[in-house]
Amino acid sequence: GSSFDSVATLLAAYPSHFAIRTQSDVLALLGDIAWQARCGVTWNGATAELVYLSKEPTGSVLALDAVTGEEGGLSLSTTGIEDIVTVFTAEWQPNYSDEKPKKVVYQTNVARYGKREETFELWIYQQRSLVVKSASFWAARRGRAWRTASSAMWGLEALHVDPLDYVRWDISGFFNAVYCLVDRAGMS
Repeated sequence: GSSFDSVATLLAAYPSHFAIRTQSDVLALLGDIAWQARCGVTWNGATAELVYLSKEPTGSVLALDAVTGEEGGLSLSTTGIEDIVTVFTAEWQPNYSDEKPKKVVYQTNVARYGKREETFELWIYQQRSLVVKSASFWAARRGRAWRTASSAMWGLEALHVDPLDYVRWDISGFFNAVYCLVDRAGMS
């Protein structure tokens, strides 16, 4: 579909070359490949949508303000620290020899959160520069807590909001207008 065509254009400068040498769950495999390429994938029945997460948002599917949400329906919070990774190690191999994997290590916010280490295999890339691109992106995302907002919305305009869409939230008195990546969307 169109989401795959637009993402393919954005990923053209970051080629991946890999072999799949073991059998695994196809949906988990597609999710892993998308993650390594700095993408998100969502499923709606048999249809997949792909989003390139490295691109700064330039538009949104919905603009929210204080009137859009139900009264008392706005909840501000932060993500927990249990998923924070301050020492992000990416392992990769330039070819399929049995040599020891090479490593790229990023440290982010160690002074604030302590050493919270995790190793990730970036097997879709064989070039160090491409591993660095993905590892630095995910190290920056995983190495901090994020502000979250949730709201009960009303109106037909909210029906077409899906996970990985961007919404522009402008609620004066709380924060400046920001683009928010939708984590979950649904009807109650």
